Amino acid sequence: AWLDERCAPRLTAVRAERAARHEAVLGVKGRDGVAIDSPLDPQRSFVVPALAKTLGRATELGVDALSVQCYWLEDGPQPRFAAGAGPELNGFVEPDAELASILGLARERGIRTCLVPVQLVSSSAGRSAWLRRTSAPAWRDFFVYQRRMLEHGGLLAELMGVELLSLGVELQNATRTIPEEGAAPSSELYETKRQGWSESIRFARAVFSGGLTYGALWKQELEEIEFWSELDFVGLAYYPRLGTPLGERPSDRAIQGSMTKVLREFVKKGETLGLPVLLLEIGFPSSSRAWWDTSLGQGELDLEEQERLYTSFAGALGRVRAETDQIRGTYLWRWEIEPGSGGARDRGFSPQGKPAEAVIETLYR
Repeated sequence: AWLDERCAPRLTAVRAERAARHEAVLGVKGRDGVAIDSPLDPQRSFVVPALAKTLGRATELGVDALSVQCYWLEDGPQPRFAAGAGPELNGFVEPDAELASILGLARERGIRTCLVPVQLVSSSAGRSAWLRRTSAPAWRDFFVYQRRMLEHGGLLAELMGVELLSLGVELQNATRTIPEEGAAPSSELYETKRQGWSESIRFARAVFSGGLTYGALWKQELEEIEFWSELDFVGLAYYPRLGTPLGERPSDRAIQGSMTKVLREFVKKGETLGLPVLLLEIGFPSSSRAWWDTSLGQGELDLEEQERLYTSFAGALGRVRAETDQIRGTYLWRWEIEPGSGGARDRGFSPQGKPAEAVIETLYR
C-alpha cells in the first residue's frame, strides 16, 4: 500500500504525458515523407557515413517525414535490449543502435518518423512464406512472433520519440479474417486471426504512445480488414495498375484521373471508419511499362516515364488535398540511404538524381 501510494502520482503523470503525446500525433495535419528500407543483410550497415547528407537532401526538397522499414526474423534468437546489439541479440536484422541512430538523425533535423517493422519467417524466405500458414496453430505462432516484434520495436520507437508505428505492411494472408468466396470456412482459423490482431494491437499500445496504423494493399485487403477501428490511422500501400498488359499506355490525364479516384475512395473509407488516412507507400520505378503495374517495373530504363507518373500523382494528391485534410501523411517509395543512389542508369524506384526529383520538390513545397 505504501509503495502504491508513493508511485501513484508519478504513474498518473506518466499516463497524462502518454495521452498528451497521443493526441498531439493525431493532431498533425500533414506529413510530406519518403520511405527508406533496410538492406536486409546483417553484413551491411543500415547507417552509412553520408546518411546525414542523404537526409539533408530530402529536406531540401520539402520532406518533413521519414518512414523506416526494418525486418524482424522469426528464426532469430529471443530479443533483449543491449547497446550496440547485433542480430545475435535481437530478432531484428538491424541492430538497435543502428535504428536508434537513424531515428535520432531524423529527429535532430525536425523530421517526423514512422517505424515499419516487417515480420519474416527467415532472411531467405520472403513474404510469400505466409502462404504456408494454413492452420489455426500456425497462425497462433505468427502472432506470438508479431507481439515480440511489436513489443521490442514499440519500446525502441517510444524511447526515440517516433510518431507512428505500423503493425506491418502488405500481409494480406494474415489480415484476411473472412473466408474468401468458395473457400472452405474454418471458424477456428479466422477467429484465431481476429483475436491475434486485437491482442497484438493491445501489446503495441502498452509500450507505444504514438499513433498506430497498418499498410494495406489496394483494394481488396483495405476493404477486408476488420481491425481498422482499433487503430488510429488507415494505412495504404498503393502501387497502381493503370492499364492492361497488352494495351497501350493511358494518357497522362487518364492516369491522373484514375489516381484521383483511388485517393478519393481511400479518404471515403477513412471517413466511414471515422479515421484519418496515411499513404504509407507509393512509388514508381524508372521503366517504360511502369504504368501497367508499378510494383513490377517492367520494360526498359525510362526516366521520363517515372517523371510522368510522379507528375500525375502530384496532380491527383493536390486535388484531393484541396478537398479534404484527411490524408495525414504521404511516404514516397523509396529514398535510398547511399549517397549517389539513383541516377540516369537506375531502373529502380529511387527518384534521386532523376527528373522525378524535381517533381517531389513541387509536390512537397
